Amino acid sequence: MRILIDASQIPKLKSGVGMYAVHLIRSLALFVPDHDYFVLVQSDENAFDDLPGRAIKRIKVPGRIYRLLPFRFVLEQAWIPYFVRRYRIDLVHSLHYSFPLFATAASRVVTIHDLTFFIGPHWHLPIKRWYFGTFTRLAVSHADRLIAVSESTANDLKDRMGVDPKKLTVVHLAPPEAPPEHSVVDTLLRHYGIGERYILFVGTLEPRKNLFNLVRAFHRICPEESDLQLVIAGRKGWGCKSLYNLVQELDLQRRVVFTGYVDEAAKFKLIRRAKVFAYPSLYEGFGIPVLEALSLGIPTITADRPALREVAGEAVLFVDPESPEAISSAMLRLLRDERLRRELSLKGLQRAKHFSWTCTAIKTGAVYRSLMGNGKQLNGRMRCAS
Repeated sequence: MRILIDASQIPKLKSGVGMYAVHLIRSLALFVPDHDYFVLVQSDENAFDDLPGRAIKRIKVPGRIYRLLPFRFVLEQAWIPYFVRRYRIDLVHSLHYSFPLFATAASRVVTIHDLTFFIGPHWHLPIKRWYFGTFTRLAVSHADRLIAVSESTANDLKDRMGVDPKKLTVVHLAPPEAPPEHSVVDTLLRHYGIGERYILFVGTLEPRKNLFNLVRAFHRICPEESDLQLVIAGRKGWGCKSLYNLVQELDLQRRVVFTGYVDEAAKFKLIRRAKVFAYPSLYEGFGIPVLEALSLGIPTITADRPALREVAGEAVLFVDPESPEAISSAMLRLLRDERLRRELSLKGLQRAKHFSWTCTAIKTGAVYRSLMGNGKQLNGRMRCAS
């Protein structure tokens, strides 16, 4: 089969969806090598330059132009159908909601990460709300198969959008493999002015991540934990200026550290040394950062939301994300209860083993085969050997 994977939507500064693209494509090349893969990427993207496998062709388009939303629409709707004809593509897999509406004879698979554009429209800029909301509706009606990254997202698709379960498959994501720890972590902490004791958040700074309540919760425990810091690592999203203003209003400039975007190596160094990982997001389709912390045995607090319960199991403390009091209480409990810390650390290590990119690739490959008539009908509970 000749498969075109559209990774042109992936930003240069990668977080959840970007990590999904990188690890899925690498794992497909390694563990599902019986296809000819064509990967559509921006010319300024280097994450796919050293892909493994013998049958992967990169198709590069000018990043200066096609990272702009109007031109990206042209790329998806005009250029992808052209590539389908030129390379005799059998199937197009779009990794991030939007997809080519007219891809000639090629089958179309679309990954849906969450329904945040419908469940929390106020968390997004109007243009993104309209664009991705429109394409999600179109994917439901026109795509040949939909991949949901969690049972929670699959249930949202069925309940809110009436998706036919026969065209929907759940394919979980996984935590990236952490690199070995090196002593230069101390240099990294000094660079950002981070001390020995800190609570860590990793993710894009945007309203959905609930950072206002995280900062308010941290403020509540500051008098009792005088040497504790809150480290917020991630690229700036819309609305983050108000977050900086809140930190100033609460006089926390010396206690809250904003690192900005950090690469994979730096991110894992920060996670390894954190006393607590806090991820009180108001809504998630999956929640890779939580799995990253669990995979390193870091005691974790996260929101009591369906997808995060699905991912974390019993390996974290769940809190009401809309209650700073509940978040601060969980923080103190994890900081002070050593027995609970050890218990959650062990549970986290075990929980993370339930997810692997090998399994993600195998299940995704099975979706591809089902569209060629060579695989049995899939459902959201198919199993894989990992």
